[in-house]
Amino acid sequence: MSIIREDLVQEAAAAAGVKNVGEKVAASLAADAEYRLREIIQDALNFKRHSRRRKLTPADINNALRVRNVEPLYGFTFPEPIVYTTKQGEGGGSQIIIEEKELEFDELLSAPLPKAPVEVTLRAHWLAIDGVQPLIPENPIPENLDVAAAGKKRKVKDSETSEKDPMVQDVLSQELQLYYENVTSAVIQGSPHILSAALSSLRKDPGLQALLPYFAQFITDEVKRSLKDLPILNALLSMTLAILSNAQLHVEPRLHELMPAVMTCMVGKQLCKSSLDPHWNLRDRAAKLLNFIVDRYAAPYSTLQQRITNTLLHAFLEPTKPLTTHYGAIAGLAALGPQTMNQLIVPNAPAYASLLQKYTFDNHIKRFEAIRVRGALLDAVGKSFTHTRV
Repeated sequence: MSIIREDLVQEAAAAAGVKNVGEKVAASLAADAEYRLREIIQDALNFKRHSRRRKLTPADINNALRVRNVEPLYGFTFPEPIVYTTKQGEGGGSQIIIEEKELEFDELLSAPLPKAPVEVTLRAHWLAIDGVQPLIPENPIPENLDVAAAGKKRKVKDSETSEKDPMVQDVLSQELQLYYENVTSAVIQGSPHILSAALSSLRKDPGLQALLPYFAQFITDEVKRSLKDLPILNALLSMTLAILSNAQLHVEPRLHELMPAVMTCMVGKQLCKSSLDPHWNLRDRAAKLLNFIVDRYAAPYSTLQQRITNTLLHAFLEPTKPLTTHYGAIAGLAALGPQTMNQLIVPNAPAYASLLQKYTFDNHIKRFEAIRVRGALLDAVGKSFTHTRV
């Protein structure tokens, strides 16, 4: 739910001449306005911090708007305090406005024009990333580098990048493109040390909002492409957890893209090349991540837990599904808490236990899978009874 009320959006639309704005449209506009406000405030806080000040000023807001090529707000840097008043809107709600003094038009025309000061502007860019200087116009060209060769190399690199991902090339700066390439390569083929550094950056870096759509798309595509590559799936799951753990990112608009990847890592039919590989640990990790997502986003999205529960319950009770899918469904339902276990797992446990009997005389792989599923079922039922007694 957005912090901006829907009635305020409707009143603002009515003031702009747009009438009959529906509640759903107003809710979508409120969420979009809140997202853009958060971006501007975050940039303004960065200007405040780099200026070594503790107080946010209107100039920081204007600088944040200039960075995003938005016209700054004029008239808010007046040295005198600004007086705010409350006004009743058309729908009965209250609005806070600035009390403005009426001026005589003749006096304004006869007043001398003030001098237009030339403002000093700043533009930030990366001097070096991981010891490598980006070839951008703001950076000096190295002495041992030919200018023509550098320009040709830059054109070739830009064309290769546009072939790989044209949206990243068109929207993101070269610094963010280089960051995206380094993080994705670390997840796919990086060493544990490099992967740990990339995940730490994803958890803490506050300037990754522009990369969030591309990271979400990358996780979705790579999970589909690496369904039998257990190390890459584990790295993608860690990447998803790192993104969700970053308090500076507004992940809600991309949650619908990340959820299928998490669910696939939990209830996928085959997540490794050999049935002896430890894919059970991956499913347990996905269940814990699912619990983390529900705890954080169930309040603003009231239907999130219900939709997840229905999907897992169908995977659990469908007899044609493989045992690996049943294991992931049981682990996911158990991770959602005691109430879910009491309502969905415990009533269906006796019938499902009888279903596992047919695997007693099957081959050793099926028997091993049945043992793991039975262990997960008994663990969930035991936790449910323990919580009920308490």
